Amino acid sequence: MRRVALCAAFVACTVAGGALAASSLRVSLQTQGHTVPPGGAWAYYLRVSQGNRPWRGTVDISVRRPTGKLVDDVGRFAIDGTLLRSYVWNSADKGTYDFTVTVTQGGKTLRTITYPVLVRHG
Repeated sequence: MRRVALCAAFVACTVAGGALAASSLRVSLQTQGHTVPPGGAWAYYLRVSQGNRPWRGTVDISVRRPTGKLVDDVGRFAIDGTLLRSYVWNSADKGTYDFTVTVTQGGKTLRTITYPVLVRHG
């Protein structure tokens, strides 16, 4: 069985305003790597915590070109600390994309992280 190395992008930030004023929000995204084949499932694991406790809220996930152009609105998901899902890259995709995770609560954006992905044929 082939093992897939996990790459991780860790982002820690302090969010000002509202109930989050004095505490930090940590967003961690682990994936199967920055280079993916088109047409295959690509797993990702998202963890969001605040003060070492699982954070509850909503995440919006999208795939964009580096220019910001929306390619795919993956979806909006409720999260209670963790989210494990997969994304199937379109077989016509080629080049560089940004896998974007936006953490929201009460309709307000708290943090956005971008994970660059290269879709490579052959």
